[in-house]
Amino acid sequence: MLPQLISKKFDQSFRQDVQAFTCSTAVDRPWEKYLDDWIKGPEPDEDIQKFGNEVWLYYLGEKLVGYGSIGKNSLSWPYPSGKKKEVVIIPTFAVSSEFRGKPPGPDKSIRYSWQIFEDLVGKSLKYGLDDLVLYVHESNSKAIKFYVDFGFASIGKASKKNPNHNVMALDIRNAVAMPPAVADTTEPDATASNDSSKHGPNV
Repeated sequence: MLPQLISKKFDQSFRQDVQAFTCSTAVDRPWEKYLDDWIKGPEPDEDIQKFGNEVWLYYLGEKLVGYGSIGKNSLSWPYPSGKKKEVVIIPTFAVSSEFRGKPPGPDKSIRYSWQIFEDLVGKSLKYGLDDLVLYVHESNSKAIKFYVDFGFASIGKASKKNPNHNVMALDIRNAVAMPPAVADTTEPDATASNDSSKHGPNV
């Protein structure tokens, strides 16, 4: 049986933990540096306070494996020219370079990246909305494939603020919550709101 990840809702008490986090593996992947800087800077607190987002940290024992944030946003739907509609959004998602591709084996669903993202998708169901959206850098082919394998589809380019990012979406109306691979230590509420678009996640 694989060790179970533990999710903890971010607050100021975790500031020291995140300072050692790194997902960067190459200088030509600016999204990785962005995600390293994001979790260590003021942005998590700003997203929580300004947009009502939740930021979740994922641990294996005492080691920080990865993190992700989730909230709500208002987008033109169908994207990009329809009427405004509330959707769930995952602005950030990152896995430590130490745990990338682990645990090894042919079954990708046992990967920590998959477990964390599956948990975030599960949390999205509590918002009671139809669609889950994320932004991903157009050069991040590995992440794009990861999201396609999860059922996401590209629906267009992001705004002028993020011209190098694709928008990807998943219809969660008929999604079924899976038995959790991750143990929650706190119960999140589903009243978050988000007005921001972030750099694409890292897997």
